[in-house]
Amino acid sequence: MPARGPERAPLTVVVFSDFLCEQCKRGSGYLDIVAAGHRDALRIVHVSYPADQSCNPYAEKTLHPGACDVARVAACAGRQGRFWEFHDAVFGDPGKVRPDSLYAYAARAGLDRPALEACVASGDSATGLPAEIALARSVGVTATPTFFFNGRRVVGALKPWMLEAALQALLERR
Repeated sequence: MPARGPERAPLTVVVFSDFLCEQCKRGSGYLDIVAAGHRDALRIVHVSYPADQSCNPYAEKTLHPGACDVARVAACAGRQGRFWEFHDAVFGDPGKVRPDSLYAYAARAGLDRPALEACVASGDSATGLPAEIALARSVGVTATPTFFFNGRRVVGALKPWMLEAALQALLERR
């Protein structure tokens, strides 16, 4: 799963997210704000959990049609070593994230389009998406965004000051 930040950081935040979830987009932005002050102490791991029954059998219903497509492209971006560039292109869109803009996001992320199309065409098992969904299910994720701060679960997009307080509390407990 894609991660950024030092491998041995004292704080790890695992984010279970859906690229078409507005709260996930907001939460990602808030986490970026707080992470800027903790670059040496924070590792962020992204796990896709799309609320789209076309790839997620655990989704109660399809809340975000097309979320599986975005998650597949994100996984394939990771295979090109550009997951975070794609992630930031998608969540950096000033409007609502749109599945029909996938290749525009991919271009902004600097992805090789033929390689991207070949990866997506190779199926879900090649992208690793089923494993991410299974991981989410195994730790009880039912909604996005869900964050795990050094193993402690928090559901929902926390405001920056709340994230900062949580990270400070964890740093003080080390």
